[in-house]
Amino acid sequence: MPADLAAIFIDSNCWLYLYLPDQDPPKRDRLLHLLASCQAPIISTQVLAEVGANLCKKAKASEDQH
Repeated sequence: MPADLAAIFIDSNCWLYLYLPDQDPPKRDRLLHLLASCQAPIISTQVLAEVGANLCKKAKASEDQH
């Protein structure tokens, strides 16, 4: 991996690994390392919508379990 990344596109799955740390801790750790070396992560509005929808689904599933 290059030492300094100017800008990279981060897909929705990556953001979900970040915000749902119990899903796959090794992938989350790699993503955190990648983000630390990136000057400007790029995220699209579609990715924002997908991440928001999945986080809401996950939250609803958690509420339904209680």
